[in-house]
Amino acid sequence: MNEQTYTVKEFEQKFKLGHTKTYEEINCGRLATYRVGRRRFISGRAAAAWQLNLEAEANPDSGSVNVSSLQSNTRSSAQATTAVPAAAPSCDPPVPPTRRPDAKRPGRPKKAQPMPIGAEAV
Repeated sequence: MNEQTYTVKEFEQKFKLGHTKTYEEINCGRLATYRVGRRRFISGRAAAAWQLNLEAEANPDSGSVNVSSLQSNTRSSAQATTAVPAAAPSCDPPVPPTRRPDAKRPGRPKKAQPMPIGAEAV
């Protein structure tokens, strides 16, 4: 079985994505990856499923997408009819915590004033 595998950089080039967006998709769980040592790889099957999910999000009327063409020919037909849900997990950027109105804003620390000559340190 000869399946295409991408490094993150190759995936970004093939699908015309930036580094930040690629890692957003990975961290949200929409793009499955695996690691070998320190390197991260994306299987061709995971890339195709990610692309089908994007298409399903763009066309919500189509329901679920059949990914039988992504399965290997050696699997049984019962396993080859796996459906990918149309809605991918929502991954909005985190909202920064709001500050209490009475909380002091952190400011620049004041410079230490030089001690006058002849003054004793306390």
